Amino acid sequence: MRIAFAYDLPYPWHIGGIEQINATEAEELAKANEVHFFTMRWPNMPSTTVRNGVNYHAWYPASINTVYRHGRRSIRKALAFSFGLLRLFGYRFDLLVIDQFPYLHIPIAVVYAKLTGCKLVIRVAEVWSLDYWKSYLGVLGAPAHSLAISLSKMGDHYIANSQKTMQQLEQIGVKRSKIKVFAPVLNKEALDFALKSSHTKRRRVVFSGRLIKEKRIDAWIRAVGKASKLDSRINGTIIGKGAEEASLKKLVKDLKLDHVISFKRFFKSKSSLYKYIAESSVLLNMSSREGLSIITLEAIALGTRVLLPSDSPIPEDIKEMCTVAEESAIPMALKRICSNPEQKRERIQSLERYYSSNVVSFYSALTKEMGL
Repeated sequence: MRIAFAYDLPYPWHIGGIEQINATEAEELAKANEVHFFTMRWPNMPSTTVRNGVNYHAWYPASINTVYRHGRRSIRKALAFSFGLLRLFGYRFDLLVIDQFPYLHIPIAVVYAKLTGCKLVIRVAEVWSLDYWKSYLGVLGAPAHSLAISLSKMGDHYIANSQKTMQQLEQIGVKRSKIKVFAPVLNKEALDFALKSSHTKRRRVVFSGRLIKEKRIDAWIRAVGKASKLDSRINGTIIGKGAEEASLKKLVKDLKLDHVISFKRFFKSKSSLYKYIAESSVLLNMSSREGLSIITLEAIALGTRVLLPSDSPIPEDIKEMCTVAEESAIPMALKRICSNPEQKRERIQSLERYYSSNVVSFYSALTKEMGL
């Protein structure tokens, strides 16, 4: 089959959960199919390149500072990516897989699918409420919400990353029969290797991800700072980069936590990241917006405790595998976990449904259902 993926944030040039899923699926499918990936051109990324069997087509320069403006996605960059997808018309594909974000590209993908007979699959990580759209865009929130719902219902089929997201899609009018739940985020071999090579756990609190407002790293910093006052042996590491990096470093300095909290860029290899997490006592996730949270699942699989605030948006079936506390009680919970970091394995449900080894069988069933 000839398969195309389209998303403006390509992994590993831009690191994030959705990006990781896209790359995983594309690379697994490329072992037996012709796979192309249409995207923006990020720093150090060639206009055309082949990586792990996937043919990448990149246009219009993009970076973290231009795609995100004032803590929000840039509409101008979204338009540039959308119009760039006209390049699709130079190819013929059997299947086109796009992400729901940044929405404006969906009509072009729909027109391409209609004219060529290609099947269109929309991957959905989260469905924003009207209130969230208003908080994100202010007075433009209401019309943006209506537009997002209309555009989100244009796919032939949908891949939701969780049961929660599937239910949200149903609530906006997408037929249940069109939705499959799938999130291939765990590489079992890499996780097992990290566990074998990791050593004693340290009294370290860790976070890994994009440094954007929704991740609430400012609250993370304050919580770890308070925990270090309860136990001076506790320290924290923030792994990642993003638009909020400078302001977060300033906050650490202003709170005089330089000796407690350190910053690291994303590791060059997953094995290095996994080893670091496996040797940490706890992963603290304070995010106010999560469709799934891959890093949470990875930490659980690595035997590292995950601590969440009680109002965390992470799906309940994943939340059940974590430690949950009221936000005011998180510093004390960090102290307690760091003193006894062993993960209670009986609380962990089967993670097999998240293994990347399921990609080929999932898409084989999906394309058969779609008549391909």
